[in-house]
Amino acid sequence: MFSFPEQPIVPEKIGKAFLQGDFGRIYRQTTNDFQRLAGYDEFQNMAQTFNNGVTVYNLLFSYDINNHLVQYVWSDDQNERALEVYMDGQYIIHGFAMHPIVIDAEGGKKYSQQQYDWPIQTGKGWTVAWGGDHPMANAHHPLPNQRHAYDLVIQTSGKTYKGSSVKNENYSAYGEPIYAPAKGEVALVVDGILDNRPGIMNEEEPAGNAVVIRHALREYSILAHLQYGSIQVREREQVLAGDLIGRCGNSGNSTEPHLHLQLSNRPDFLQGTSIRMRFKHSPDPIRGDQIDR
Repeated sequence: MFSFPEQPIVPEKIGKAFLQGDFGRIYRQTTNDFQRLAGYDEFQNMAQTFNNGVTVYNLLFSYDINNHLVQYVWSDDQNERALEVYMDGQYIIHGFAMHPIVIDAEGGKKYSQQQYDWPIQTGKGWTVAWGGDHPMANAHHPLPNQRHAYDLVIQTSGKTYKGSSVKNENYSAYGEPIYAPAKGEVALVVDGILDNRPGIMNEEEPAGNAVVIRHALREYSILAHLQYGSIQVREREQVLAGDLIGRCGNSGNSTEPHLHLQLSNRPDFLQGTSIRMRFKHSPDPIRGDQIDR
């Protein structure tokens, strides 16, 4: 049984404690495995150097990883440095990292020219697994063609599935309806790709089963990783916001059932440039945010 020599630092106060130089208490809160990888003197020296010039760390987001660990990320006020902590419900730190950050400040200011609805049924626990204009919150961020993409899952009590994790049917998002986010014309349909077994990706078909919709002003929405055999629209078909286009699946370069959503300036998003979506009801959602409407 892990025990602390003093009162543990709660997650919300880790950033402040780190900035104040309370490295000993933080280090003693880490696991034995972490301490075998990095001695205290090494941790302290790195931390002191990392803190130089920082005036505040703000909690950027927290994300529950299937009800076992919670990822917390703090960013300094200049968005140049980030602290990443993985902590369990007993306040034990299983991972602690210090990251330099580079953000495309100009690109992040450019939004889509029109507004979009979420292409999902809200109020069901849909959560941003990856998304937001920050490299720590969005695994797509380093790629210009996917920089502003979102990966959406459904979380219930911090978990995306019930029972066995190797069955698609056990994931809350699997089979959920996916809708057109705005009026447009179906520019591309990719269908006939089998769903993956969770944990195994199909890298030869990155988007899997997907629908691309051409909207006004040369904006293309891409809805990817759809369920095999679920697509309800055809190319050149006109759709309205809220029309059913398919169901959430686990096809393509996907490890579990989820929806990949993004805008692009081309129908082939791998060859295009990602556009930051402007939503009607959710300003700037980020990893860990739940989509309520």
